[in-house]
Amino acid sequence: MEENIYVLDMPDFKPVYEQNLEYGYHGKRGEQLKQLLLGTSDYHCMYCFASLKGDRTDLGEIEHSVEKVLSRYLVECVPNMAVTCENCNQSLKRTGEKQRKDNMAPYIEEFEKNLNCQGTKCKAFCKAYAEKRNETDSDRR
Repeated sequence: MEENIYVLDMPDFKPVYEQNLEYGYHGKRGEQLKQLLLGTSDYHCMYCFASLKGDRTDLGEIEHSVEKVLSRYLVECVPNMAVTCENCNQSLKRTGEKQRKDNMAPYIEEFEKNLNCQGTKCKAFCKAYAEKRNETDSDRR
C-alpha cells in the first residue's frame, strides 16, 4: 500500500473581509489585514507555504502582488496584498522587478484612468486591477 506523503492541505487563500472594517497596508488597518491574511492562510506563506508561526511572534509580512511603486493606488489596494515569509517577500520583489516596472510603466496612466479605486474600503478585484495583475503574473513566468 502506497501513501502520498507529499499531499498538503492548503487553504484556498480567499479572505472573507468584514464589511465594517477597513483594511490597508499601514497602521491599524495593516495589522487588521495581516491578521486576516494569516488566519486565511492558516499561518503559512501564500507563495511557498512555509510556516509563519514563531514561538513568540507571527513572522508574516505583507507583500504587494503588483509593485506598489507603479501607482499610488496600489499601495493601499487591499486585494493587491498577501502575507508572505521574509524570504519570498524579498526574493519575489527582486526577481525581474526592473523588467516588470519597465514593461508596465507605459500602461499605468491607462490603468489609473480606468480604475474605480475605493482604497482601504476595497475588498474585491476591480477590472483594472485584475488586468494589471494578470499582466504582472505573465511577466513573472
